[in-house]
Amino acid sequence: MKNHFFPYRHVFAAVALGLILAACTSDEWDKHYNTSNVVLADKTLSECIKSQPELSKFYQLMERCGYDVVLNGSLTYTVWAPNNDALSAFDPATMDTLSARKIVENHISLFSYPTSGLMTEKIHLLSNKLTTFHLEGSSYLFGENRLVEKNTPAKNGILHTLSGYEPYNSNLWEYMDILTDIDSVKNYFLSQIVTDDFGETTNNLYQYARLDNEDSTYTVLIPSNKAWRDALERIQPYFKFYDNTAGYQLLYSKAYIIHNLFFSRVKDPYLYDSIVSTVADTFGVNNLFMGATKYQASNGALFKTDTLRVAANESWQKRIVVEAEWANYGRTSTNANLFFRNALGSGFEASGDKYITLDPTSVNDISKVRVMFPIPNVLSATYDIYCVMMPERIANAVSPKPNVVNFSITYRKANGIYQPTSFTTLKNNVVTSADTVTNVYLGRVTFPWCSLAEGANSLEVIVRAENAVLKKDVATKSRTMRIDCVIFDPVQ
Repeated sequence: MKNHFFPYRHVFAAVALGLILAACTSDEWDKHYNTSNVVLADKTLSECIKSQPELSKFYQLMERCGYDVVLNGSLTYTVWAPNNDALSAFDPATMDTLSARKIVENHISLFSYPTSGLMTEKIHLLSNKLTTFHLEGSSYLFGENRLVEKNTPAKNGILHTLSGYEPYNSNLWEYMDILTDIDSVKNYFLSQIVTDDFGETTNNLYQYARLDNEDSTYTVLIPSNKAWRDALERIQPYFKFYDNTAGYQLLYSKAYIIHNLFFSRVKDPYLYDSIVSTVADTFGVNNLFMGATKYQASNGALFKTDTLRVAANESWQKRIVVEAEWANYGRTSTNANLFFRNALGSGFEASGDKYITLDPTSVNDISKVRVMFPIPNVLSATYDIYCVMMPERIANAVSPKPNVVNFSITYRKANGIYQPTSFTTLKNNVVTSADTVTNVYLGRVTFPWCSLAEGANSLEVIVRAENAVLKKDVATKSRTMRIDCVIFDPVQ
């Protein structure tokens, strides 16, 4: 692409900059980026803290992690320094650098935060934690700690003195490094960190939760190594692939272990009878967290458990409903004109308020009306299968007639052969009601392989409905089929 010279672009840039600067003259901008609202002193923050004997412990912690140098710099900071009494439980001389840094950074923020005009302010600390700076009655509080001295000016910011200290509280992601006996789930979380073609790094776990986000609140259930092994042993049989060369069985099984471990905007699950996971599944609180050990994090609560009390039908083996009107899975029909119909106002209830009508295009007995429904996400498990048929009365209230239907199913057999298989528990010539919705039970099937949309393991389960009314019976039977949906109910 050519770059065309634009002689006035500098004028436009200057005007835009002027507009931006004009827009940034708000109180918030002045408060954070100017220091004109405080009296500047000759000392830096580091020098101010060093000169006050009651802050000697905090200064020693600053020296321990290099913040005596940082707070001598030119950037503007606010420091809420705990006094010696507040830090009486700590010995800076024996503290490691990381521990000292956590305490120090948890009491410092960029920009100036004086008490003038303060009501409640959310503070982003250098530790990446959040706390509040607020007025309560006549006292100013930093988190839960009262200011005993306030607004001490420095060349590079403001110093407040606290009567307590703000403990560094690890977030949910940081707990992955703190807790023991959770290597299995931790390694899986780390394996989800990926780098794209542009060098940008992200974590696939973000589709469930941002455990490192201090602005979010989650309740998280974390399995111990034992719970992980037990869950993997329990889940893997549901994901048997006929072609497993890519290791899909293990990949899917691990993914479904963590599928329902995250609950957004929940600080305490025991405030509720049930809670909804970030993938919209609902669980009873008492059962799910029974026996788990709670850890309070800065952005929520973590429950470590030795038993993942998640049932198959609550998570990985969900009910499958294929609406007849959906064509996106590859529904096909023969010897019929297919129409979409709406059940609203008809007096009959249809799933999603819609169904399909298949009108025959031939009157001979050989050209039968037939429709086939590919079924997605079938696992190597057992299902009760139904087809919901709408009555003719929904369209013909004068002289409705019943249907006669044959059903069959196609799936890959245990020997790997993909072939049509009729239900052994179902007789052909199923007569459906002319007057009411008929929930036809097709039978119970255990599938030897799962059929998930992964390359060769594509949609391999197909349910077929075929009208069985002969030409000689059309006076009393209907050759038009009306179908609402096909249902696969998990059998536990």
